[in-house]
Amino acid sequence: MPARFLLPVVSVLLLGWISCTRDPARQSVPPVSPEVMERLLFDLQVADVYSTMLQPDSLPPVNVKNKDSLAFFYHEILSHHGITEDELMTAMKWYEEHPAELEAIYGRIQAHLTELGNQYQE
Repeated sequence: MPARFLLPVVSVLLLGWISCTRDPARQSVPPVSPEVMERLLFDLQVADVYSTMLQPDSLPPVNVKNKDSLAFFYHEILSHHGITEDELMTAMKWYEEHPAELEAIYGRIQAHLTELGNQYQE
């Protein structure tokens, strides 16, 4: 291979290697702590449920999310937790690469939702 092609090839390979080593999903520490992620995902799930309840009283209840209100809720929840949408996507990617941690978070969220449901049924 001529020397003039060697530098671009080595540069591309080096940049690819550096980008892989800096990939947040490959880090051993989550970009968003499990405690913050749990509160954030809990709030997002509650917003999902609440958005299905935003129907005019004259309409029969349906299980369809109101996308306008849901976008507003998501924006407000992310702001409340001090996390951007990109940071959330990076964190979700990390947790998807570490399913045991994500499963533990969802287990705690499910337990909390069940507890709340039981309080309102009494």
